[in-house]
Amino acid sequence: MSNSFTSATPATSIGYLRRYLAAYGWKRKSLKRSDLELFVLASGDRQELKIVLPTDNHDPDIARRVEFALRTLAGVEDRDTNQISESVQLIATDLLKASLPDHMVWHGSSIKLRVAENFLRTSRRLLTAAAAMEIEPNPFQVALPSESEEYAHRCRLGHTFEGSFGFRIESPVGPHPDRSLPDEDIHPPPFERMVMKRLIRGFRTIAKASATGEPEAISRNFGFGFNADMCDELVRMIESTDANIISFGFELSPEWKTTDDVSKSEQIKISSEAVGVIKFAASSLRVQKPNRRQRIQGRVVRLSTRENPADLFSSSGSREIAVSWESEELGDISVTLRLPPQEYREAVDAHTSFRQIAVSGILDRLGRRWVLNDLADFEVLPTDKDKHA
Repeated sequence: MSNSFTSATPATSIGYLRRYLAAYGWKRKSLKRSDLELFVLASGDRQELKIVLPTDNHDPDIARRVEFALRTLAGVEDRDTNQISESVQLIATDLLKASLPDHMVWHGSSIKLRVAENFLRTSRRLLTAAAAMEIEPNPFQVALPSESEEYAHRCRLGHTFEGSFGFRIESPVGPHPDRSLPDEDIHPPPFERMVMKRLIRGFRTIAKASATGEPEAISRNFGFGFNADMCDELVRMIESTDANIISFGFELSPEWKTTDDVSKSEQIKISSEAVGVIKFAASSLRVQKPNRRQRIQGRVVRLSTRENPADLFSSSGSREIAVSWESEELGDISVTLRLPPQEYREAVDAHTSFRQIAVSGILDRLGRRWVLNDLADFEVLPTDKDKHA
């Protein structure tokens, strides 16, 4: 067998392979021989499947062991070894696959250079705009932060894939520091994963808005999806490629857990018929004011969690509170914000003791709701009685 995985860097390769096995249910067991480690996969009524790897990354037998492991995985997953090899190499990478319709592909293998050039240019701009939204959510960006450009630089263009002509964009998320820890508040998902999640949510919203003819669904949910800049780039992508439909597929690395709002694998199709809806949404977003950082202060008037209310430190689910804030500019408004476990418990205590809280963040209008994002400096304020105690 010849592929870049086994012939490149054995020490690096086997590190990826160990992470791949752990991510897909292979259990590590100790052996009497300290120079070998055993990975076992339960296979129903059949005998357990086994893979043995050397513990020393520079073992002279490493190439043969890796090759045998790839062949075993190919049989388990019903894929060829090259596909398995590629998946192992990309274990810590999120993938965005975009495919153009068959009628644009010449002899099943090529497209016009102009189409490819336009697609790659708009893809890069879309990724940059999505990263900017994660840094500072705004209906439109006055200026793109340098970090968003740096994110686009880190992304890679992978091999095109068979079938309809497609492009694969690789967004490295890196390995999880310790997957044995279930608490994502200790190791929150990396920035790169948050950008991919935004793209998934945004594409979903656009597909739904196109089907219902409601551009308000896009503009109303820009805080969690596409803003005007992202909408503009998607329109340019569709119009500059002359594609009547583009299929977007996402495959998220198993290194990092997914949340309820996205799954590890998604397929979303956006047709040229959506262009009018997307343009309308972008126009309405551009008349909104960019978000501003505010420090709000007030009493907690609502507590909400999808988890067991008695388990305030649960690591999963959402925890929302609403704060009644007397703003000199906006009047008396209710502001919704999401808190991590510790601060949520402090908010519960503040609510029961009738204390006010204060927190800074970016104030955003989503439909009829006011939402505070990018939180900082949360505190429970003392009462006058506390001050004189």
